Amino acid sequence: MDNRWAASERHARRILGRVGVLKQGHFVLKGGNHAEEYVNVRELYAYPVELWTISALLAERFAEKNKVIDVVTGVARGGNYLALGVAYSFKHFASSELTPIRVAITEKTEDDGITFAYQHERHIAGKRVLVVEDVTTSGKSTLKLLRAVRSY
Repeated sequence: MDNRWAASERHARRILGRVGVLKQGHFVLKGGNHAEEYVNVRELYAYPVELWTISALLAERFAEKNKVIDVVTGVARGGNYLALGVAYSFKHFASSELTPIRVAITEKTEDDGITFAYQHERHIAGKRVLVVEDVTTSGKSTLKLLRAVRSY
């Protein structure tokens, strides 16, 4: 981990701690994995400035590796909030500010699948897509979204 990313991680931890969403202890996650830390991201959504700051830190990190992204999408529901923040912030760090960055909003289906809301799948075809996730336990939802993105 380079020094700049380490500083960003420390900054993110301070933000998450300040608003009380970074929890320490023993947690059994939805997928059955165990963790010593947990970020209550659903509570983070109540703090838009902090959410946008975290989004900007993520966008900066992605922009270092990927100079051009056309679309940002996230796993419904919370990933949509994060996708909006990352897409908005990405323009400040990307090499090309001329290309508008779109967001493809997702929603869960009744059969526990993932689909694009508002016909946003039309933004995906042939584009460079960044998938963000607010909480990953087993990774199943993220894999479902990746399959949905690749199907277009």
